[in-house]
Amino acid sequence: MNWTTFLIGLGSSAVGSLGFALIFRLRPRYLAPAALGGTLAFAVYFLLEMLGLHPFATNFFASMTAALFSELCARTLKAPAVIFTIPCIIPLVPGSLLYYTMSHLIFGSYGDSFAYFTKTMIIALGIAGGLIVVSVLFGVINHILAHRRARRNLHKP
Repeated sequence: MNWTTFLIGLGSSAVGSLGFALIFRLRPRYLAPAALGGTLAFAVYFLLEMLGLHPFATNFFASMTAALFSELCARTLKAPAVIFTIPCIIPLVPGSLLYYTMSHLIFGSYGDSFAYFTKTMIIALGIAGGLIVVSVLFGVINHILAHRRARRNLHKP
């Protein structure tokens, strides 16, 4: 493991997540959690990549981490989860792959463009899948808790 690359990636992910949080005009008290979430998502991604997991799996578990962190921040800070989710997943976005996909497409190298497009879609599906799993899980938990609260209120004298 290259610790220098890891530390630079952690710093870059924190700054990138913070930058997007600022662009989305998050309140000052939400900036640090947004930056921390992006850093955490990158750390999970990097460590799983070092273990040799497939790009889908690394992005799936990293985005699950980001979504879980966002949901916990939302409950703790009494804010919508999405304001933390977007900055948290920014370090996972495959920007260079998108660039190379379009570059090869523009210059007529369709085979290379398709190869980059395929890698980009695998990563995008991993990110989306991780977000969906955590969102559905929290949705089910919220539904169960709301149902229990409603039943408890029905039985009050």
